[in-house]
Amino acid sequence: LPPGSGGAGGAGTGTPVDIPDGAPGNPGDECPPWIIWFIYHSLIPDGAIPGGNTLPLPVFTSTVVTGSPVGQVQTHFMDQAEFGAPVEYQKLGNDVIVGAGGIQYALNGLPPTFPVTGIQVTIQHNCAIPGCIQLIGLRGGQEVGSTATQQVNPLEPETLLLYDPGSLPFDGFILVGTGFTFDHWWITIIDP
Repeated sequence: LPPGSGGAGGAGTGTPVDIPDGAPGNPGDECPPWIIWFIYHSLIPDGAIPGGNTLPLPVFTSTVVTGSPVGQVQTHFMDQAEFGAPVEYQKLGNDVIVGAGGIQYALNGLPPTFPVTGIQVTIQHNCAIPGCIQLIGLRGGQEVGSTATQQVNPLEPETLLLYDPGSLPFDGFILVGTGFTFDHWWITIIDP
């Protein structure tokens, strides 16, 4: 976005008969709007979330919950062995608070007509160094892309966007790090 411009026409050459110049290329098509689905974390009960816990969370097409969800994701809170250090998770009102740990999302509970090729996460954090929180995309259980926080002690939430330029779908992702909070609607998955 915006659509790319068409290329210039090629110059015709040749002897003894001249080949005419080529016509300019057509402009590219505009990308269709993203289709965004919201993972609904508010169904997690308030209080401490035990490490090793896996919860099925519904997915909706908007932040207004009406009707049935359009799918669900299995949401796994890593335990100490998986994270490699003590973990701490809490749900308080609309917020999920990660003192330390990682949350892994399995996307195989979504309809096959919704290939997830983008993941957007907005978090509030107090990291003193860039890269302390990572968003990792998975395909077949293997890491196929990642991005990380860049801001240091930001006053406003920071958004991470992980997008596969090859348009191959992710089948899961991990949000991992220390000292961050997100609202129950701030983790979204994207079908472009």
